[in-house]
Amino acid sequence: MEQYRLNHNEEYTRLCPKFLHSNSTSHTGPFSAIAELIDNAYDTDVNAKQIWIEKTQIKDIECLTFMDNGNGLNYKSMHRMLSFGYSNKKVVNGKHPIGIYGNGFKSGSMHLGQDAIVLSKSKNDLCVGMLSQTYLERTRAEQITVPIISIKKPEAKHYILLSMSNGRNRSGRCARACSRNSSTVNTAADRAISAGPHRAEQTRRSNEFHTQLLHYKNVMEEHQASLRDILDHSPFNTEEELLTELRAIESSCSSTGTRIIIWNLRRTSSGKPAIDFITDRYDIRIPCDDLDSSDPDSKYSLRAYCSILYMKPRMQINIRGQKVKTQLISKSLALIAKDFYKPPYVKKKIPIIFGYNTKSKDHYGLMMYHKNRLIKAYNRVGCQKDANNNRGIGVIGVIECDFLVPTHNKQDFEYTENFRYGL
Repeated sequence: MEQYRLNHNEEYTRLCPKFLHSNSTSHTGPFSAIAELIDNAYDTDVNAKQIWIEKTQIKDIECLTFMDNGNGLNYKSMHRMLSFGYSNKKVVNGKHPIGIYGNGFKSGSMHLGQDAIVLSKSKNDLCVGMLSQTYLERTRAEQITVPIISIKKPEAKHYILLSMSNGRNRSGRCARACSRNSSTVNTAADRAISAGPHRAEQTRRSNEFHTQLLHYKNVMEEHQASLRDILDHSPFNTEEELLTELRAIESSCSSTGTRIIIWNLRRTSSGKPAIDFITDRYDIRIPCDDLDSSDPDSKYSLRAYCSILYMKPRMQINIRGQKVKTQLISKSLALIAKDFYKPPYVKKKIPIIFGYNTKSKDHYGLMMYHKNRLIKAYNRVGCQKDANNNRGIGVIGVIECDFLVPTHNKQDFEYTENFRYGL
């Protein structure tokens, strides 16, 4: 990190663009990176009910996309998400947030690919932000910059574009296109009403969206450079293309939500893709030439991993067009027993559910969750660590370890005295 001095003789630090890559290496594989993006939708500040994970092609560019129907992001929250170390997530209705470090989106997205664009629609804003290693490299940036544009909805109920590229008002073309299509609105609405309330609601939002496009104006000079950079260094080269992607959020049957698109996807040191989209058209897998039958499916299959990601799921996860069937591990075991564990440094006893794995006796150990999120899976403890001992084989324990501190990639616990004493 490089230091520079302001006029007030205060010393600050700025992040070198190479930090995006080095920060992403905290993840040991794609699944932990993907889980960070799922967590962001799951947490109470976004409170999404569904998330869709897809592989898609945009202008012959292979992309990985995430879209949720949560509360969306305004300009301030978008800037905070694209910054490092900022997290103001709070407990809501007794539900604790998973994210605490303010680093998940940056480390996760940059592990999956070199470039990411975030498009979000909140109650009063449409926002677009970009975190891109390619952009920083091409512009020879000396510090990390994140172009962000915002579209506000003032009291007049008309959206106003707060940035235009190169001072040219492209919105005129968009407005004229909307005017040409305006005569079809009522007919489409009539057809939707006859098709049912769900279709009618989608059409109403579509008509509202087209009406909003009629009111774009060039008003804030300071956002022009951000829009120009996004159009020059993302797969979307016109404002109309960006607006189309924002419009896709409404396909989730919600007036708010966020869409993340990641491209220039990660490759291994041998040049092969780090993610396998081919083996199973309804799954995302980690490439592996020699599958070990003793390894659980969750090690290679994102669908299997997501099925156990949350101890008590509150959000539906969809992967490549198919719903993930969640597994309540504690209810899938045989000969279930309940015990309590009380380390001396906690006030309340911690319940543990034990039982036999009915699917495979090779997969056993503790399923360790923290604030409802899986941290360590099949962690063998006690006699299970002894390869020459048959005791404990096939036995799974499920515990929520809120008394421990997860590492910042949420794949392990910090090796503190409490962790050593407890396990």
